[in-house]
Order: sequence, then C-alpha cells, then structure tokens
Amino acid sequence: VLSRTPDRQFSEIDITSLENVLSITRPALETSLELREPDPVPERDPLTDLYDRPAFHALLDREIGRARGRREPLALLVLDVDRMTTINARIGHLAADEVLATLARVLDDVCGPRDLPCRIGGGRFGVLLSVADSRDAEALFDRLQTALRERSLPKLGVVSFSGGVAELLPKDDATALVVRADAALALAKSSGRDMVV
Repeated sequence: VLSRTPDRQFSEIDITSLENVLSITRPALETSLELREPDPVPERDPLTDLYDRPAFHALLDREIGRARGRREPLALLVLDVDRMTTINARIGHLAADEVLATLARVLDDVCGPRDLPCRIGGGRFGVLLSVADSRDAEALFDRLQTALRERSLPKLGVVSFSGGVAELLPKDDATALVVRADAALALAKSSGRDMVV
C-alpha cells in the first residue's frame, strides 16, 4: 500500500515502522509454523522400509518449501546400485531383493537424523539432506561407500553405488533439482561407476 505509486519512496520512518512490525510478528509466525499440524506420515517401501517413490516426491516438495522459507540449504543425493542388472542375472530376483534390503539398511544407518532416505524404484535411491549442501551429500556418499566396502555380501562380494548430487538453487523447483542430480548420476555412471559427481 505504501509503494503503489512509482514515485513513492519509503522514508526512514516507514522503514523503522516496518522493521518494528516485523520484529514483533516474526516470533509468532515462527512459532505457528513449528506448531502446525504435522504432515501425514509418508508411505514406506515394503521391501526396504525406506520412504517410497510417492513419498520421495512429497518430501521433496515439503523440504524445498522449508528450505526456501527458512533460507537454509538443501541437497539431494541420488544413488543407483552399480551393475544391478548383472546382480539380478547372477543371483536371481529374490536374492537381489534381499541385497536391496541390505543396501537400504546400510544407507539408513549412515544417514544423519535429518536425512530422508527413500527408495525411488529398482536399485535407485534418493536422500534429501536438509540444512546441508553438496559437500555434506558427498560426505554421506563417502560414508556409504566405506560402510559397503566393510560389508561383503554372499555370492557378490562388495556392492557399490554411483551417486549424483545437486544443491537447491534459488531458481529450482523439484523437477529442476532432480534433473540436475540425475545428470550428475549419469556422469558418475559413464565415468566408471563407484563414484559421486
């Protein structure tokens, strides 16, 4: 209202008044955000007990909104089990499902308390890292790979992931963030696997 006309400028009094209103209302707004109804519990993938694909997309939208509202960083780590087709052919789909369940447990174990690990489908996983940047996502990938190297799987030995990381940019929506993480994952795969880009 104060600035509807192009030639209207904010005076020092206007600015001070607006700052006073903001300082009074901000704690109440922050409290109301904390006390609002919790989001419904997302669905879990029955094989891995991680959040499933629809939950991933719902959580992604929610976390982007939170990151923007709080002006905090958000990172996405997309993972793909290396040579999953070969694993299926070598040990069969039922045994490969057990491998996926084991890998999901290892992933869940190395994630931090704020991280949201999800199974996107097949051998693909995604982790939303709130209040985290790309370096944090890369560090999570390194912890995952270290944990996997210490755990040899029957008939397979060491199984690895390739990973792609993207950090939320001001212009990003959910699709743009996922597309950039997927592009990074594709580069990791084409560059020899068992690495993060």
